[in-house]
Amino acid sequence: MSGEDENNWIWYCEQLKDFLKDDCRKFVFISDRHPGILVAIPKVFPDSVHGSCFYHLNNNLKVALKSEFSKSKKKWLIDLFGRVAYASNLDDFNLALKNFKDAGGSTVANFLNGIPFEKFTNVFFPACRYGEMSSNCSESFNKWILEERHLPITACLDSIRVKLMKLISDRRELANSWNSVVCPVNENRLKSLHLEGASWFVIKSSDHVFEVHSPVHQSVDLNNRTCSCNLWQIYGFPCAHAVRCILSCGKLNVYDYIEDYFKVVYFRSAYSHPINPIINFVKEDVLIEDVVVAPPKGRRMPGRPSAFKRIKSAGEISKTIRCSICKKLGHNKRTCSVKHM
Repeated sequence: MSGEDENNWIWYCEQLKDFLKDDCRKFVFISDRHPGILVAIPKVFPDSVHGSCFYHLNNNLKVALKSEFSKSKKKWLIDLFGRVAYASNLDDFNLALKNFKDAGGSTVANFLNGIPFEKFTNVFFPACRYGEMSSNCSESFNKWILEERHLPITACLDSIRVKLMKLISDRRELANSWNSVVCPVNENRLKSLHLEGASWFVIKSSDHVFEVHSPVHQSVDLNNRTCSCNLWQIYGFPCAHAVRCILSCGKLNVYDYIEDYFKVVYFRSAYSHPINPIINFVKEDVLIEDVVVAPPKGRRMPGRPSAFKRIKSAGEISKTIRCSICKKLGHNKRTCSVKHM
């Protein structure tokens, strides 16, 4: 069993690149800054953008603060770090950064020295990531296949295949029941933005440029899909200022200014290809001559293979589970002895 090293990550990225060879989009990766990933992604995907997972950075900050600060000040510093990362414009970013550095002193300065701003802040990130700041999606998937991961490799893959087959089918049926242009959660988001800006005064500068008199005056350019608040550029979804301008024109359709990523058609397309059943599945290695994936170069790590659920990031706190049946700590209802009495 080889380790999660540079060679393995390069091998994995090469397989991924081959799978995505017909996709012309610019890829955005978000990771926990594992040394192997930091080497592999720019080597295999030189034109991609690579961001750092904010959740992992937050945990790294907790470790960096250690016992130097009180509990309340640690919490405050972590909140300030979030404001630095999530600030949507340069003024808010500079203010948040100043407050963060002033409050944390040399500890915070040293922490920030190892993390380029373009890797985790909204203001300097060089591509649209639709507001995604962490790798929580992959963490959720890892938890979803927690039991399957401990099976032999062929049984593991087949169990995951079956779970994915059901998931894709369920989501395809769900999407077919939607009658809206964008997914329901984004329809609600659009309604909230409309209500937020309903009372704002709009002044037209040209056919596509507007000035919005909101609590802070903003400039909106519909042709370039930009707003001076920068939220439209960050999320790929019109901000409240843009929605107000679009609706004020009367003849424009607000859905034309929303990226396909948020639309029902895009969602349906993602789940339109079912995973077909496998008949007479034999749980042993089968050689497929026309598709050969060479294994990564690696070496067996010393000691016994780890049986842990996953390696936690620095600063990550383990939560103690509580049984919903007997209300005791340390186990769940599936393993509860009371249930089986």
